[in-house]
Amino acid sequence: MLIHGIGRSEMVVWPLRSGSTGNCLLVGSGREVILVDAGWRSQGAFRLVLEKIGVKPHHVAGILVTHTHSDHINYTTYRLAEKYGIPLYLHTRNWERAYKLHYKGKLKGDPAWRGTKHLFRYGDPFTVGGFEVEAAEVAHDGGACSCFLLTHRGSSRTVAVATDLGAWNRRLARFLSRADYLVVESNWDPDMIAVSPRTPPDVARVMGGRGHLSNLDAGALVCEAASLRGAPPLGVILAHLSRDHNTMKLALGTVRRILREGGLGRVPVSAAPMGMMDEPVVLPGLP
Repeated sequence: MLIHGIGRSEMVVWPLRSGSTGNCLLVGSGREVILVDAGWRSQGAFRLVLEKIGVKPHHVAGILVTHTHSDHINYTTYRLAEKYGIPLYLHTRNWERAYKLHYKGKLKGDPAWRGTKHLFRYGDPFTVGGFEVEAAEVAHDGGACSCFLLTHRGSSRTVAVATDLGAWNRRLARFLSRADYLVVESNWDPDMIAVSPRTPPDVARVMGGRGHLSNLDAGALVCEAASLRGAPPLGVILAHLSRDHNTMKLALGTVRRILREGGLGRVPVSAAPMGMMDEPVVLPGLP
């Protein structure tokens, strides 16, 4: 499916990469798209995926970076942004940290990055092309870690993106309740993580309050957001599934069961694979 077949009043949500090997979520309307994270291993892989879905690099109005871990921003992210003139959006506390981690000193002679950056703060909405964006902080260990509300003026739909968070509270649920559609982390299953091949400190980090969200917590968060909204979301994508501690079948089964028990059994739930999802989610515009 090519994104240029989407109408200007519709909104597209399309996971292009998801998980610890790289994350990139496309949200678009008409010919304008933004990316939430761009954790690509190579520029060629990025171009290949965009070509496959009919998106030109100049269609990308900006890259919103959730936090500083390398599966979300890395050296390739900086090079792509510089080469194609795509602005990078980072929280004010993350710019120096990310630059030193992923760009500074990577090239001989240490040339300065010549791209465009924009810094945002929590509580201050900002504009990226035709999108209105609002960020809020979530609990994770990658610097200032953000979730986003993305509203396109053409469709008037709002998508919430909340990945890489170790815990949630009512404030976060209320923030997400403002969205029509949710992309939420569903990282680990309790039975699988109990027999994890990883070291005990790594497992403790994943399960900790600044680590990653379990399938059980993902389902509970969606239910709470729907309760606060007073209406079910149009749908949910489960993202950032662990390759060691989860499967798509387990994540979908757990979250669908929790939603069903909460009276939300008709809400469509899908799970993002590690690679590109076969088809995007298309949200109709408001009448």
